[in-house]
Amino acid sequence: MSQHVRIAVIGAGFGGLGTAIRLKQEGIDDFVVLERADAVGGTWQINDYPGAQCDVPSLIYSYSFAPNPDWSRLYPLQSELKDYMHRCAVEHDVLPHVRFRTEVTDASWDDHAQLWRIATSGARHPRPRHVRRHRVPLPGLEP
Repeated sequence: MSQHVRIAVIGAGFGGLGTAIRLKQEGIDDFVVLERADAVGGTWQINDYPGAQCDVPSLIYSYSFAPNPDWSRLYPLQSELKDYMHRCAVEHDVLPHVRFRTEVTDASWDDHAQLWRIATSGARHPRPRHVRRHRVPLPGLEP
């Protein structure tokens, strides 16, 4: 089954979520976030060993548009970071765009069709014109 989307974001970690949220803020809804895990959070979703925590102060390791005055500590634990990222994804309505348990197995540019062809382990194979890997689109992005 093929699915055509304008933009594909690979990964729902901190950068991927930030990109998806920025797309929504710019009024762009024709995108998909491809995430191999079953939840958002990237490294904070995957690494849940005892004592896992950020080595960057929480005020810096958060989105500028979503400050969190309720961090429990200067260097937050994994669970708190994971919860923060999930809350941001919900508040900015990006979860409907995320395809969980979908690993990107290949991405190649089709010069003739002028689009990316993405193979995934999931049932859907989006064919976007733009692939963004943790990058916020620049103003004036053309379709």
